[in-house]
Amino acid sequence: MRVHSSLHRHYLLRRYGRQMHFFPMLLPLVEIVPLLLAAVGGLATLAGGLWHRRRKVLMVSVFLALVCFVAAGAFVYNRTPDKIVRFEGTKEIAVADYAVVSHFAALSPAKTPQDMPVFDEVFSTAVKNPLLATPVISNGVLVTGSYHNSANGFDIATGEWLWSLPQAEPVFTIGKSARNVVYIGEGLHHTRAAMLTAMEMPSAKIIWQRQFLGHIESPPAHSADGETIYVPTGAGGIWALRAVDGSVVFHADVGHTDATPLVQGDKIYLAAQPDEDIPQSIFYALDLQTGNIEWQVPLQGQPWGAPVISADSTKIITTTGRGQIGVKRDTDTGWAMALSPVDGKMIWQRSLANMAIDAGDYLPDADMALFTLKNGEIIALQGATGDVIWQAKVATEFMAPAVFVRRGTGKTTLVAATSADGVFTLRDAATGKELRRRPVASGSSASPVVQGDRIYVTVPYRMNVFGGLGSL
Repeated sequence: MRVHSSLHRHYLLRRYGRQMHFFPMLLPLVEIVPLLLAAVGGLATLAGGLWHRRRKVLMVSVFLALVCFVAAGAFVYNRTPDKIVRFEGTKEIAVADYAVVSHFAALSPAKTPQDMPVFDEVFSTAVKNPLLATPVISNGVLVTGSYHNSANGFDIATGEWLWSLPQAEPVFTIGKSARNVVYIGEGLHHTRAAMLTAMEMPSAKIIWQRQFLGHIESPPAHSADGETIYVPTGAGGIWALRAVDGSVVFHADVGHTDATPLVQGDKIYLAAQPDEDIPQSIFYALDLQTGNIEWQVPLQGQPWGAPVISADSTKIITTTGRGQIGVKRDTDTGWAMALSPVDGKMIWQRSLANMAIDAGDYLPDADMALFTLKNGEIIALQGATGDVIWQAKVATEFMAPAVFVRRGTGKTTLVAATSADGVFTLRDAATGKELRRRPVASGSSASPVVQGDRIYVTVPYRMNVFGGLGSL
């Protein structure tokens, strides 16, 4: 899809200037505002002193300098986390301080849409806020987050906007539990304090809120009984919370971790970057109950991937990489690997053509690990050996991972992906052969999500819904 050059420049400024996450190498624009204000104030003072030492000009210049410095100080103060969050790392939010959810419409009566005989668009609807997060569907509501500091709920049957939850930061993360609860995490990499909100669906009632020092860029993992969730908070490490009320079980300060951890047996597995100046990861096995370190092994690159367990439970498959989403460099690279869950011993490792987008997906029946690369490629690896099953060049750039679409008995599993340059593709998971391709708006940072015969594809200002998955 061609874009007019001026619109394209505006799009790049909006996208790259604000979407900074996953270990960025560039300073977000929001962080340099105080410096710019201070610089203006300093220049004003200097100009006043040099302008023939005129008293009036000097007084105006000093006044302007003071205003700029006060504005800079106020800006920094407003972005400084609460004292409790700064010293404790987290704070429970009182009910009286919950954000007010704006309700716009009621959920339509529950109806199971008929399967379509052919794959086609069901509807496409414009949305007010630029959508950012990969959505989840819970109790008839599609929940996603936006660049404009909000989480939003939409009717999956009609696309109608149901409600909006205002936040202080962009909402990049939406997760869900089996109990009709969604978890809304805010923040990109520059965020200093991020809120996690538990909401009941479809009522959009807030159950609890908790703020963390750091940012939340991946959904929490759940214990087998659903009683505990494990939340990655960037530089804040990993937090274990009681799902019912958000109270703290333990905190593991293992370094910078952004990917959803793996809960397996009596352990939690995750990768973190202890020193953000050194692009090296440590892969940890933590005790499920206490967060104590059971073992740790070093890995090359930064901790990009969300680990998954193989079908035979003998391998943890994950990725590391070097780079940043949205910024292309010649040094971008990545690795996929399998580790032993017993001691972290490397079973296999494969170099990738580019960094893999968190998170990958895994198909147990075929022992197939799926990775989406930033350079527009999708690669499927054999879980046992790391051998390439298939690899396909889909687009020029990805900012969100491809996902497996598991269907009914006798139906071939599909792979669905939406690229940053406006390509939505459906492929045969076994061979990588493309079955359908549809153009969508560019800028997507969200994976598709499936409900029954329909697949929902979100881009910054539009929701596209396709039906007929069963016909492919």
